[in-house]
Amino acid sequence: MISKAALIVLPLIYMFAVFMLSAWRTQRQIRKQSSELSDPVILRLNARLAKAAGITEVSTSIYEVATINGLVTANGDIYLTRGLYDCFQRGDVSAEELSSVTAHELGHLALGHTKKRLAVFASQNAIRMALGMVLGRFIPFFGGLIATGLVKLLGSRISRVDELEADKFASALLFKAGIGTEPQKNMLRNLEKVAGRPAAGIAWLMSHPSIAVRIREIEKNERLWTNSKKSRIS
Repeated sequence: MISKAALIVLPLIYMFAVFMLSAWRTQRQIRKQSSELSDPVILRLNARLAKAAGITEVSTSIYEVATINGLVTANGDIYLTRGLYDCFQRGDVSAEELSSVTAHELGHLALGHTKKRLAVFASQNAIRMALGMVLGRFIPFFGGLIATGLVKLLGSRISRVDELEADKFASALLFKAGIGTEPQKNMLRNLEKVAGRPAAGIAWLMSHPSIAVRIREIEKNERLWTNSKKSRIS
């Protein structure tokens, strides 16, 4: 007879395998739909980011989709979408603002967020299944829905923390590279304008913190670093 633990563990192993296969296929598809970024201004900024990060190079490619975004895959490839790059070519965002997106994705990579998402995925499914079984006994029909909602809240919270950590990493990297954090803040301010819609939603269900919160955190880090520098000088 299959134990209750096996009823949970075996589906988790299956779902994790399916997720890994899906991630591999997604990475391959993104690579097939991407082109080399060869703009000399962007390449010079990438070189400055690489030097500040202490690595040999920062390579970004153009993912040929119309959405406005930046992303990093599990194997460490960084992409700027065609929609975002077109904003740069139209003059809606500057080269330095575009580099802040690359710095943010480097933060996700350096802080291990891409690998962390795999663990979070497995954990979320385990929690959802366990909660669904428990709540289903007390709240028939709705127990599973409640469990899914609670897990979504947890996942959104973890994602928002990761985004703020990546922002902080990007701020430090941009500061060290001599680019500064103004382009990073300007890029966030421009997101609504270039996307053509407000970056709004129910805050505690959003995978990203609000733009106001992200800018406030960047400015808080700026004050901390400035005060620390003044203390060392004095």
